[in-house]
Amino acid sequence: MFENFSVARLSHCVTSGPRKNYQTFTARHSGAARCRLIHGPAPVAISWFWATNGRGLGGTVFWFLSASSLSMNRLTQKMSGVQLSMSPLLEPLGFIKVLEWIFSIFSFATCGGYSGSTSFNVTCQSTTKTISASFGYPFRLNTVVLAKSEVPFCNTTWDRFHLTGDFSSSAEFYVTVAVFVFLYCIGALVLYLGYMHAYRESRTLPIIDFVVTIIFAFLWLVSSSAWAKGLTDVKYCTNPNTIIALLGENCKDPPNKCAAVEGPSLGSLNVSVVFGFLNLILWAGNAWFVYKETKFATPPPDHPSTPSPGNIPSP
Repeated sequence: MFENFSVARLSHCVTSGPRKNYQTFTARHSGAARCRLIHGPAPVAISWFWATNGRGLGGTVFWFLSASSLSMNRLTQKMSGVQLSMSPLLEPLGFIKVLEWIFSIFSFATCGGYSGSTSFNVTCQSTTKTISASFGYPFRLNTVVLAKSEVPFCNTTWDRFHLTGDFSSSAEFYVTVAVFVFLYCIGALVLYLGYMHAYRESRTLPIIDFVVTIIFAFLWLVSSSAWAKGLTDVKYCTNPNTIIALLGENCKDPPNKCAAVEGPSLGSLNVSVVFGFLNLILWAGNAWFVYKETKFATPPPDHPSTPSPGNIPSP
């Protein structure tokens, strides 16, 4: 029916204010085209054209809704209502997210909450005294001094000695990643449990979730590897034998004699490294399940088609 039609005019009609919709109508005069407004979705921009069939001024005005505007309107409407459901927790997508949330807590708690000490004995003229140094997160060991002594012992003022090394960058990076993961998991779980209907009907949200999942998997790899190396250096620098060796003549020349007593307990820091790589495995594995929710793996849901010149009956 549109074989002989020619475009005579191109314009746009934009609405504002209350929710409106547009309806095709037939123009019987050559005056300015008008839009018939009916109650419907939120305001959107509409492109329309005037077409004639060569049999006079009569013609038909067609309207076309922008696909992006329709998508945003549908998403806004879906997000406006919460539909709380625990069923996503029974699926890998939600269940793994809960594990990621729990593991992130263990990660920053075991590293960020650590404090410990190292010590050694100094014997001088049958008198023994324990020299210790306390340290903790963020492991700036070069600012940690040995136990202060107002009276020099064995002709040495021990509080002028420092531990060596600054490993705050790797430790703080690791804890920062864990905290951001913790916050993101809370937001993702709220989305899964309250707005899963909008999540699965949207083409944008699953893609954003997938990209963020890949980024966090990479950050877990980098931060866990960096912190594992940093922890190795912390162990070495806080080992009593290493400290005694660095003290040099203060522990080797008579009458001083130094002996290692007890090294720091670093069990929780070892656990933090383990949780870091477990998080890497979780996030890398979860990327597959998030990918399955994207438009690349799942075809978009069917929606009623919008009017177009091809499916509007002739007047």
